[in-house]
Amino acid sequence: MTTGLVIVLAVAAAIPLVLGFMPRLPLPGPVVEIVAGVVIGPTVLAWVQADETIRALSVLGLSFLLFLAGFEVDVRRFRGHAGRGVLVRTLDPEPELAHPRYPVKLEAIGFGLLIPVFFVTSGMTLDISGLVDKPAALAAVPIVVAALLLVRGMPVLVFRRELSRAQLTAVALLQATSLPFLLTVSQIGIEMGSLDRGTGAAMVAAGVASVLLFPPLALRLLASGPGAPSPDHQVSALDGRRRTV
Repeated sequence: MTTGLVIVLAVAAAIPLVLGFMPRLPLPGPVVEIVAGVVIGPTVLAWVQADETIRALSVLGLSFLLFLAGFEVDVRRFRGHAGRGVLVRTLDPEPELAHPRYPVKLEAIGFGLLIPVFFVTSGMTLDISGLVDKPAALAAVPIVVAALLLVRGMPVLVFRRELSRAQLTAVALLQATSLPFLLTVSQIGIEMGSLDRGTGAAMVAAGVASVLLFPPLALRLLASGPGAPSPDHQVSALDGRRRTV
């Protein structure tokens, strides 16, 4: 085991543990992990280079993230699905009853180590200098943020008769919050040669901005309206935001 791999594993394991002891800290785990990757990677401290072993473990973390996303799909309400996680849910529709500890073990392995490794490695390979040095890439950040609001936020208008304006805005902000999707798309695009590294970094920066800005604004809107959530519910929302943003 190389020194770089040990550092990546240590950072990936430590961040969820530390954040677990600070539930009121409004910092999503993926953002902290990406920043940690930037710090230990070639951009800042240059402690670690993403070798083949680290990249392979990162791909495994990404696969686990997609697997857990599919695992949460209820096939009794959703048809035309695909993915290994959905397949497991199809074969075992109620694993919480048949295997009560199975989902807990999957989440412990995924969110406790493998998925953080993916985010840390993504931060290590993020081209920060390309983002800063290219005005076009930097200008793309607000454009991507606006596109998130338009594409993912506008569909909530179908509930305009059921929800108040504040609630609609809050739901749109939460719907527009996206980081893993943009991170995955940017990495695939770079590997295929469809995106340059600067544009990929801009997409990730837009995802980070959505995670840092949209949920707090949404919670503030909900807190100011009728049926405001209690502080405990807000902490619970922040904790879920850390794991699944």
